[in-house]
Amino acid sequence: MKKTIIATVIWGLVLGGAVPLLQAKENPVSIFLNLGGVWNVWITPQYLTLGLQVDVRFGKLLMLSPELNVWFENFHSGGYHLVPGAVLNLRLGRFFLGGGLAAERIGGGWSGGSSGIHPKFNIGYRTRHFKLIAAAVPESGFFYGVMTAGLGF
Repeated sequence: MKKTIIATVIWGLVLGGAVPLLQAKENPVSIFLNLGGVWNVWITPQYLTLGLQVDVRFGKLLMLSPELNVWFENFHSGGYHLVPGAVLNLRLGRFFLGGGLAAERIGGGWSGGSSGIHPKFNIGYRTRHFKLIAAAVPESGFFYGVMTAGLGF
């Protein structure tokens, strides 16, 4: 449990502290607040997701996107999971696609399920102040589908 708390604090410091440093060096950096849903069945979302994502552009084609998400099971149980991750994206105009890693279900308020690091694949559309993402996180014979919309600031 202590390692989880320490890892979460370090990841938060990286996300929060690296942004002013990167902006000071004139690198193009954007921050997005994302809201979405996570499905592993077809009809209703299993989790509601809220997250912070930082986009760091490297040239015209590459964008690194570290993120920290919270997956809420539902509104009445209070269960949650911290899901940090990072994705390297290929930018094609306003569209992007890429892959990376997500550390699923670190921390949390309920038991069950699996933990660990899983691959993450995404495709999306991005403007200066808006982002729409569809992602897949494969896990043990099935995958989570994640749809998020983000506001940039």
